[in-house]
Amino acid sequence: MLGVIIVGQSFMRNQQIKQLHSEGKTYKQISSIFGITPQRIYQIVRDIKDSDYKEHIYCVICKKEIIAKRRNKYCQNHLYLGQMHGRDSLREKVRIRDNFTCRDCGKIWKRGTRRLDVHHEDRELESNRTYQASKDINGLITLCHKCHLSLPHIKEKMRAGWAMRLSA
Repeated sequence: MLGVIIVGQSFMRNQQIKQLHSEGKTYKQISSIFGITPQRIYQIVRDIKDSDYKEHIYCVICKKEIIAKRRNKYCQNHLYLGQMHGRDSLREKVRIRDNFTCRDCGKIWKRGTRRLDVHHEDRELESNRTYQASKDINGLITLCHKCHLSLPHIKEKMRAGWAMRLSA
């Protein structure tokens, strides 16, 4: 019953708006009377419905509805991902999935500090650095720099690198 009343009130309001427009009032004048935008007055006068011009688009990351003129795949919070490509984009998606938190120690990333590292759980993929080939982010984890450097095989790589530099 309540829904019918609201629809009826909306219908009456739209009829009043159309009547004022036919009497020569401008969209701006009508909008000040009803407290809605001149663009919405234009849509009511022309019988343009939301579904006629608005496509529902949702953010790829958080699934929040995007209300924008351009066709973005990301909401305002994740818009920067549209400017990233390849490995950077994949790494950022892993960080978002893990809520910008180190999986080992639980450290939370703060804006303005060093980004958290993204690490392959599978060591074979790590040596190939095949981020592009592995579109599946399930084999990647987020680690803070300290935890990443404390992994045994990473320490081994660092020792080997220093040994090569010292011998050269």
